[in-house]
Amino acid sequence: MKIVLHPDFLDRLFSVNAKLETIVAKIDDLNTKVSELQTALDTEQEQIQAAIAALQAAIDQLNTRPTDEQLQSVIDNLDAVRSDLESTVQSEEPPPPPGGTEEPSGPSA
Repeated sequence: MKIVLHPDFLDRLFSVNAKLETIVAKIDDLNTKVSELQTALDTEQEQIQAAIAALQAAIDQLNTRPTDEQLQSVIDNLDAVRSDLESTVQSEEPPPPPGGTEEPSGPSA
């Protein structure tokens, strides 16, 4: 049995082979880019998870009620500041009235 090949067979075979090599190269490029995308996505997910954890910690801190001792300490400090301010205000003499309109202290004529 004799095999007869079409005259363009080898040219077509080389053409198909070249196209396959191009396709394989493009697939390799796509795989590289997909891997880079996955790495970037992993990094973004880690950053998002860290941000969510920080927000949750802030929410937990805002929801934490201060103890009675902490509140009493703030009240005591405010009372001390108020007392200090009141004693400062009481110890100063009032300023003279504007325009120098003091009433004479002696008998008027």
